[in-house]
Amino acid sequence: MGNIILGAIVFVVTFLGRFAIYKAGKKKDKKKKSGVATEIMYLVNRFRLDIKKTDCEHIAAIVSLVDGIIIAGALVLAISITENIFWELVVGLITVIVLIISINEIFGRILLKRGYGKK
Repeated sequence: MGNIILGAIVFVVTFLGRFAIYKAGKKKDKKKKSGVATEIMYLVNRFRLDIKKTDCEHIAAIVSLVDGIIIAGALVLAISITENIFWELVVGLITVIVLIISINEIFGRILLKRGYGKK
């Protein structure tokens, strides 16, 4: 039960922190028009999405939500499997990499189906 509570706290902190960083970056780079998040740029380049459509608060909130799920999920899984710190780090690293690749692939394909691609 303690691991789930810790995971929920980490999820909320990660989501709010990541979204706050996005908002602060947009305010700072408003004049330059280059304050696009790295994850959004990855999706734009990987799936040939239209950057004007994808650079919005809605997509940034979803990306922040996904980041929170990835970090919290990897933490809960790593802590639940073992007590050894070395194996927790190994399991956590592998889990984060697998989740980032798979969830971003799914999210990019969903965005393509929703009409965010270049025409």
